[in-house]
Amino acid sequence: MAREEIIEAFTRANTILSLACGSTGPALATDLLRDGEMLRLSLRVERIGTSSMKFAVQAKAGGQLRVEAKLTVVLACMKTHRAVPITGELRDKFSAYLIGPGTLTE
Repeated sequence: MAREEIIEAFTRANTILSLACGSTGPALATDLLRDGEMLRLSLRVERIGTSSMKFAVQAKAGGQLRVEAKLTVVLACMKTHRAVPITGELRDKFSAYLIGPGTLTE
């Protein structure tokens, strides 16, 4: 498993690329926000399975829910492309954010 600072750097870079010109991010965000509005993102870990995790994401602006999405992420081996178990430190870190299905809290 990669060191935490590498994972964080990759996540930040991926977020920036998703919002870059030519990507779908700006096109989606244009209709979600008005000038001067702040977009508040919330992430909830709903379930941690053997090799997958289910996340719920919400985006709010101006006190209104603008986007809600559910994501299922599978931990896979880059060499074999097969699912691998979520164990140890990784499971512990995500378990700290496990809220379960339901409404996100502010």
